[in-house]
Amino acid sequence: PDSLALPARRRPDHLNNAEQITLDLPAAGTYRLRVRGHAVPQGPQAFSVVYEAESGLTWANPTAARALLPGRPAVLRWDWTGPATSARLEYRYLGRPQQWQPLAAGLDLTQQTFVWATVPDTTARLQLRLVTAAATYDSDTVVVSRPLALDVAYTCPDETLLTWKRVPGATQYQVYQLGATHLEPLRLLPDTALLLTPAQASAGRFFAVAPVLPGSQQVGERGSTMDASQSTHGCYIRTFIARQLVTDSVQFAVELGSTYQLQRLVLERLEPDGSYLPVQTLQPVPGLRFQLHDPAPRAGRTQYRVRLLLTGNRTRFSALEEVFVVRGLADVLVYPVPIAAGESVRVVGPPDHKLRIRVADMLGRPQLELLSEAGAIPLVGTHTLKAGVYLFRIGIVGTSTEVVRRVVVY
Repeated sequence: PDSLALPARRRPDHLNNAEQITLDLPAAGTYRLRVRGHAVPQGPQAFSVVYEAESGLTWANPTAARALLPGRPAVLRWDWTGPATSARLEYRYLGRPQQWQPLAAGLDLTQQTFVWATVPDTTARLQLRLVTAAATYDSDTVVVSRPLALDVAYTCPDETLLTWKRVPGATQYQVYQLGATHLEPLRLLPDTALLLTPAQASAGRFFAVAPVLPGSQQVGERGSTMDASQSTHGCYIRTFIARQLVTDSVQFAVELGSTYQLQRLVLERLEPDGSYLPVQTLQPVPGLRFQLHDPAPRAGRTQYRVRLLLTGNRTRFSALEEVFVVRGLADVLVYPVPIAAGESVRVVGPPDHKLRIRVADMLGRPQLELLSEAGAIPLVGTHTLKAGVYLFRIGIVGTSTEVVRRVVVY
């Protein structure tokens, strides 16, 4: 078993039906190959011979088909058919004035490998070479490039926007779209965004992008494929949530997928008459992540939305988000009322306070009692209550003050 961890040794292979032999530095002349079966119970046994003549050094990695990742280690490999020979390893950037730069000296070519600890953090075309006293062996032209990540900025009913980061040195970008069997080139762009119509987006849902290196048509590392139809991207608005569900100061965290064509953003509050009141306007929009707030919120349960105004008099809306504004014990909310027996009543008290809730019937007889955690919205079950009117006495733990709310159970 210890042989499995040792280097391979030259021995006859009597287990498999293939045998490989090599001749290092063969002398000129005529050679005869004699094949004899080791254990052939009946014959004749047909066989085939395949041969290959190699000389010098051949690069195995990197090649033109495999990019190097910047800022990462890379294992360089080559095939060497000669004896132990010392060589110098060098590299250079194509299209730049720099000459060959040393990478390692005194390499033994028979080792056939070298670990480049850190590939330069750049985007470029690069070439390697091994230099011996007798010859120079150049590698293919290799691309040094990070995989370029594609992002779906937004997916709206009338358009989809794909974006990606600008790559230093790249002047063009190749966008790919999934065809019948594989990714196919879709568009060559100088910009870092692509606007798709619904028909274009649905023709092939999956997209990817890669930078085109300057001074050539070589394409850099292509990033992961992105599904442009994912509903999680949203139409402009990725996140619109209240900082606190129960609060005395209404604040929202907002994240957008893009500000492309966006002229103005308005935070609106739903009023009791069904209209929407603008409470904050941003023009221009400061970025992709920011906060909105209502300087004068109305006590109780309130719903908000974000309205986006785009070029061409187009409008987009977020989903409704609700908050409970409770400034003190007097603003305690109990809902829904009336409520069917067996359902739960929600009690919303001042934020960051523990509540004591006692339920009694109209004769003052105790029915339920519970304590809530700070900041939580406790649920009071009514499955033990008969139809009727009940008094919910609600107070802050550690104080004697209470408020009373009437709840009708039917």
